[in-house]
Amino acid sequence: LTATLALGTVKPTATRIFEEVNQLGISSLGCERNIAAVRERLNRADPDRIIIQIDRENAFGRCRRRTFQEFIADKFPELLRFVEACYRHDIPIHLGDYIIDSTIGTTQGCPLAMLCYNGTQIPIQELMKLLLPDVWQCYICDDATFDSAIDDANELFRIQVEAGREYGQFVRPDKCKIITTHVSTIVPDDLIPAIPRDQIIRAEHECMPILG
Repeated sequence: LTATLALGTVKPTATRIFEEVNQLGISSLGCERNIAAVRERLNRADPDRIIIQIDRENAFGRCRRRTFQEFIADKFPELLRFVEACYRHDIPIHLGDYIIDSTIGTTQGCPLAMLCYNGTQIPIQELMKLLLPDVWQCYICDDATFDSAIDDANELFRIQVEAGREYGQFVRPDKCKIITTHVSTIVPDDLIPAIPRDQIIRAEHECMPILG
């Protein structure tokens, strides 16, 4: 209850901070807004651009506590002591007769998890805006969708992998997808080779009704 009340006091400010980098994880109607935004990009059907969906492995469970505590200290210092009290020390996880000390990630059911996790995304999203300003990016917590020129796609994926790893975010290439939105789009053989070729969804019509 205390954590829920604490989140409520900072949610308007947090929403503004996250929306500046298209992170809709705690925004009002975030899922619906994400779907509408991605659908609009799909409907543009530009033959020189593709949609890239990024999946991260056990995202909430692997994000770095130091990163989100630094984020809280910078943006919401009034919550820092409470967050430190929750995450400063290892958290015991009981598995039958065994106890494992958890040193990373947010805890399941923690009302502050969305705020803390999304905070670990900010440095990655700001780096993307700086290095690839033509790439449109939209997030709903740990799910990321990008509208990218084909020529920018390999660099985009590299940043997601390398910068993500620095902040405890680990991309799973086998669950990522490339989506073409125009029937004439040519997918180069060296386009993000880490993503399996059967994870490329090719447009069969002028407009892809991917999201309904």
